[in-house]
Amino acid sequence: MPTSHRAPDDFSADNEPVDAAPVTAENRAVEISSEPAAVESIIEPEQIQDEQEPIPAPMSAHTDENKIPVTKLVRLWSATILGIILLGLLVVFIVQNQQLVTVRFFAAQGELNLGIALFIAALGGVLVATVLAAIRVLQIRAVARRERKAQTKRR
Repeated sequence: MPTSHRAPDDFSADNEPVDAAPVTAENRAVEISSEPAAVESIIEPEQIQDEQEPIPAPMSAHTDENKIPVTKLVRLWSATILGIILLGLLVVFIVQNQQLVTVRFFAAQGELNLGIALFIAALGGVLVATVLAAIRVLQIRAVARRERKAQTKRR
């Protein structure tokens, strides 16, 4: 049986072509003809693009319209929630560390719960860091003020 370039629907149950016209070398030559197509049937690519509707961009879940604007109130609530979570963790820490420890500082001496003693030490560290940061901010402001005065004198 000669080979055929037909779809499976073109065949009957006994695998014979439905139209019973066998594909021969002559038929195939006609199908694969290298003759130029008629001028009317040629469509320029520009015509195809003009006729087609533009494809819209896929919708993203992260567009600017769906974003919650970051305002001072949003930041305040975020900081409040974070503070409440940290406070809860601190309470758990203090409750779980109830052993009495002896605390000595210079000549002072006393007994305190371990959790409370560590909390006081952490507060002292935060206080020292805050004072150092404030000193640095004041230094930077003083330098900026001097530079502004120097620039105004040059003008």
